[in-house]
Amino acid sequence: MPKPAKLYLLSEQIQIHFLFGRAAAWALTFHLHFYLSKRFAAARGGSSLPGRTLTNACSIHLTTLLRMLQPDSNAHQSRLEIALEACWRAGKITLEYYQSPVRIDLKHDGTPVTEADVRAEEEIRHLLAQHFPDDAVVGEEGGTQKTSSEGGTWFIDPIDGTKSFICGVPFYAVLLAYEIAGEVVLGVVNLPALHEMIWASKGKGCYWNGRRARVSSVNALQDARLMLSDYRQMEKDCPPLGWQQLCAESKLQRTWGDAYGHVLVATGRADIMIDPRMSVWDCGPLLPIIAEAGGRFTDWQGNATIHGPNAFSTNGFLHEAVQAKLNQAEVIV
Repeated sequence: MPKPAKLYLLSEQIQIHFLFGRAAAWALTFHLHFYLSKRFAAARGGSSLPGRTLTNACSIHLTTLLRMLQPDSNAHQSRLEIALEACWRAGKITLEYYQSPVRIDLKHDGTPVTEADVRAEEEIRHLLAQHFPDDAVVGEEGGTQKTSSEGGTWFIDPIDGTKSFICGVPFYAVLLAYEIAGEVVLGVVNLPALHEMIWASKGKGCYWNGRRARVSSVNALQDARLMLSDYRQMEKDCPPLGWQQLCAESKLQRTWGDAYGHVLVATGRADIMIDPRMSVWDCGPLLPIIAEAGGRFTDWQGNATIHGPNAFSTNGFLHEAVQAKLNQAEVIV
């Protein structure tokens, strides 16, 4: 039999499950489900991930988990726990339709929506209403649910990257963020088909499948890995000279971005991610995730906001250089 991936003692995991509640239970369930599904697939002769990837994905860093879940002054801990569970449940729903025939409708703006989008958002709304009935909710598919309370607002994108999802490409995500008093204090991104979950809350750091996430230390554009979602839209919205220089001067350029590109920046696997068109539910969790990982997430004017018409994230070292390119005026001779 193959040597098991690195997993800690089950007795210790069970103790954490009971002592520290829902978030620990979620983390344990997530990792064990991933580990077992891959092992069963391998036993049946199906494909499996490389050993190193499997080991990393299945590792539960108990010290990190303990520190994150111990009682503290973070008033948003209960919301973070529910947000993790909501994104996990929604992700499971999307996987029921992933790489399968699914009905596609067009919204008024011409963008596609599937039954998976609608069901995933309904699941998140149901859980939020059950635990935080006074909070407002804004979702891409279900619109705005206003309340008369002074509570905060949740922003939901049930499938960020619906076009990727429809194509059977795994770079789509479930997004959820919570904003109060004009500040986004927590965010969760679930990449169900990649078995990756990344989350952050204000002042508590950013975590990627249970381990601390940090941006890269690349400080020169010629060494940078540049991600984007839509090449054609970039050509329309970015000054041609600035865009050409970004592509020419960066080390590597890749697409299939959306939220996945920003996750790559937060986890140090990319250095720049640019989005020319964004909505608030697209941006929601990305601001706290990138910030808590040590990077910067702003609109093209440099404002740290989720309410801008566009956005880009970097590891921080490259932010001003990229912003200058995005706003570079054409020289008329």
